Amino acid sequence: MQAIRAVVWTLMVGAAALAVTQQAVAAPEAKPVPGAGTGASLEKGYYQEKTAGDLDAAIAIYQQVAADPESSKAEAAEATYRVGLCQLKKGSDQARQSFQKVVDEFPGQPAARKARQELQKLDAQQDGDPVVLSTTPTAFDDDVPADLKEITATFSQSLLDGNWSWTGGGETFPKTIGKPHYNADRTTCTLSVRLEPGQVYWVGINSPSYQNFATPSGRPVKRYVILFATRSADGQPTPIPQDLLEQARQINQASTQTSESASQPLQIGPAPWVDGERMSLRVAMPTGMEIGTLKYTARTVEDGGRSAWKIEANQAITMANQLQYTRVDAERESFRPIRGVTRNTMGEFTADYTAQNVSLKIRGADGREKTQQVPVQGPVFDNEQTLYLIRRLPLAEAYSTKFMIFTVQGASIVECDIDVLGKDTVSVPAGTFDCYKVKLSIKSGQMVALTHTLWFSADEHKYLVKYDASQAVMELVSAAVRKDEQTTWKNEATSFRVPAGWDVYEQATPMSGEKMTVQILPPGQQAWAVFIMATPEMPPGVDTPRKVAEADIGTLKGYFKNYVVREASWKESTIGGLPAASYVADYTDKGKDMVEYRTYLLGKQVYWFVFRIEKDDFEGLRPQMDEVIQSLQAQ
Repeated sequence: MQAIRAVVWTLMVGAAALAVTQQAVAAPEAKPVPGAGTGASLEKGYYQEKTAGDLDAAIAIYQQVAADPESSKAEAAEATYRVGLCQLKKGSDQARQSFQKVVDEFPGQPAARKARQELQKLDAQQDGDPVVLSTTPTAFDDDVPADLKEITATFSQSLLDGNWSWTGGGETFPKTIGKPHYNADRTTCTLSVRLEPGQVYWVGINSPSYQNFATPSGRPVKRYVILFATRSADGQPTPIPQDLLEQARQINQASTQTSESASQPLQIGPAPWVDGERMSLRVAMPTGMEIGTLKYTARTVEDGGRSAWKIEANQAITMANQLQYTRVDAERESFRPIRGVTRNTMGEFTADYTAQNVSLKIRGADGREKTQQVPVQGPVFDNEQTLYLIRRLPLAEAYSTKFMIFTVQGASIVECDIDVLGKDTVSVPAGTFDCYKVKLSIKSGQMVALTHTLWFSADEHKYLVKYDASQAVMELVSAAVRKDEQTTWKNEATSFRVPAGWDVYEQATPMSGEKMTVQILPPGQQAWAVFIMATPEMPPGVDTPRKVAEADIGTLKGYFKNYVVREASWKESTIGGLPAASYVADYTDKGKDMVEYRTYLLGKQVYWFVFRIEKDDFEGLRPQMDEVIQSLQAQ
């Protein structure tokens, strides 16, 4: 079981096995360990570089460390390497010399390996022209908020500071405020604007006559157009004229065709799913052994007056008793995230997104809360909407692109690279599909932290058909529109109903000693819930549901801390023609006050429902729990 738990946890950290992202890259970039003298100076240099953003001050500190005779070889190598990184961010050609110095003078140090990688990147960049990677707003978005204050463009290479060519004119070019400016490493340029509602805008990146977006060596960025429209005064999308769309698409496509090594700019198309679509996937070990389920639902909602997609995922890895719920609200057209929520055994993580910042609120498993602010530059998507974002991309053979994602549990921003490897035919429980085979790579800094393989149906739906995360595999079981109504679970001799919005999953392999285990998933996984059928060997005299329950209480007291049954809660009744007994118990878990609600029924088999929930939430959800219990029909 321990080996299975390790695999399962890898999946549980991020609802679509992207969770590995959060484990592999959540930690900040490795820093020199502070020590006496020079070690502390390295830390000060890191602060100036990463936190204060003062590259010149950081370079001065690193150079002092490198020149100090008391510095160890590891410290001197790391300091020289970081000088090169700062020079690279400044667009200085001296960066190559610094990296080469690390390789030549400190060949056995860890910094030498990193320096070689930077040199390889510089060599690769010389073979390709700089291109636009992403923009805010995205090209062809017809539902941009009129109160958007900044237009940004993110490039594949660092550009020359103080130089830009934001092109256009007339009514289709927005009113600008002040001068444009670059971020610290000059890979993102920002143009402050004042937009009008119901207006179509054409904002060019370079043009045939103006090419001041360029690298320090003078290589211009390939021409690109941010064609978009703002919402009307009554909040409706504004149509973009077809002739402008065709003209801008031709320009943008041409910018990617001349450089085979460059990813194509992110272009988000219409959602291929319908309102209410439900995808159910089985989660299995590489051996084929089923260990859980993942259910995705996409619905339209209103969030702060904005039309949005609500992407929800319920994941149950039952063999390890791990559950996770995620929800992302994203603007309907641009798909920019508004809010993301992840809830699992580690706690609850809520991210609120703006164009400049992610406000992350964390409520740990122990109930403690903290909030942190994470600055962002350019478009950033929530990790838990990634699979749906890929579904909105123009997947085709040889297609590639990249975008940035925020890992809610890791509180970090990482790069996600997408490459279509070709077409493939895949058979899964839902059927046989012609698919695009996609390689998904997550980068931590410049290192690839993980690579997964995904298959999306090559039809109008773009279903996620299969996801190979190496340690586990997900396969599509069904895809259909889910109605917001009660659903019934049943087998040959047993059935019960769950309210609208609830889910159920029968474990492929029941728990030890049980004939059947059904996981019950309330909305947002407000509670842990399960229905079990077993044929236990009854001790003498244990012949009523209450006596069965009382026999279990001794074991439960040894399993849960401060487990105390509310004596007044005992209730004996008849449910579905079977004698039943139920009780409520209080206990503590990781410092939180919890409630367990159990109901036992005795027929040809022993059946029982178990609900575990935080004490403050129990009474609010109890009527729906009772609704589930009272609906049981069994023999």
